[in-house]
Amino acid sequence: MLRLIPPGKRGYARWVVRGRHRGQLVEVSTGTADEKLARERYREILRTLGAKEPGPARVVGFADAAKAYLAFRGLDDRQRRDIQRLARELGDRPVAQVTHADLVEVAVRGWPAGKASTRNRLVIAPAAAVLHYAAQQGWCSWRRIARFKEARPVTRALSPADARRLMAAATGEARALLEVLFGTGLRISDVLGLTWDQVDLENLTVRLRIGKTQQDRVLPLSPLAAQGLRRLARMPQERLWTVGDRWAAYDLLSPATARSGVDFTPHMARHSVGTWLNAAGAGLKTIMATLGHADPKSSLRYQDADLETVRRAWKSVGDVGERGGKPRKKRASKA
Repeated sequence: MLRLIPPGKRGYARWVVRGRHRGQLVEVSTGTADEKLARERYREILRTLGAKEPGPARVVGFADAAKAYLAFRGLDDRQRRDIQRLARELGDRPVAQVTHADLVEVAVRGWPAGKASTRNRLVIAPAAAVLHYAAQQGWCSWRRIARFKEARPVTRALSPADARRLMAAATGEARALLEVLFGTGLRISDVLGLTWDQVDLENLTVRLRIGKTQQDRVLPLSPLAAQGLRRLARMPQERLWTVGDRWAAYDLLSPATARSGVDFTPHMARHSVGTWLNAAGAGLKTIMATLGHADPKSSLRYQDADLETVRRAWKSVGDVGERGGKPRKKRASKA
């Protein structure tokens, strides 16, 4: 069956007719990014090939499409819950009839005081995934799903001096936790989930599964992180920490924040590491690898160069104008 594939899918810049016809793979560009014109040329291509236009699409409700999508994709529990919640909200409404206004209504009703980023993460992104999967199955046409406009993320980073003051005010397990957070840039949930069989202090590496991206990673341990882990090396339990969740971690760290006078949450250590790496001249790929970002846009927030970073960059380049402006010395002519 020959289908009309929209721009953006498979890297196409224009609408493309693609599929199998009489046992042969067919891939023909319509030559346009305009949907209406592309559909006219689609019918012309079908007539030229002697192919039939697909009949009316099967009517599939959103809940059934969501169920099929979940069976197709291996998602974590949080992502499955988000899609199942949407399926309950939209029910048997045909996927071809689900509008952007429907999704906005669900997002606003479910999270009346929610941020744009929250509504995008919990409603728009999972709904778009289901609808795009439905379009691939021919249950509806493909369309772009607009997101709520998000404010530019604010990076909450500590200065190295404030980080040192905070760590100096902590003792025992709290000191070790701060050193690992500031020494790795990992999310608090990933740090708290570590067990000793994931840590190799001899080779200064840690092996873990990043919870947000569900990717297995082996990361180097900085001297600061290794120092923090060695504080715990004599503790007998399999898990590194006695605290099991972020709320317990807040309670563990609160005495140090009170003594130091430094306003701090564990996620600020992650922002701090990204900011420090950028100030030290680390490139985007290095920051992505350190923080475990799959999307470059997540790391770009740390790429805002401050005044001193720009000065160091110019210093490394050198004075091109002066060097290029010097006149060449004339060579003495040979007799």
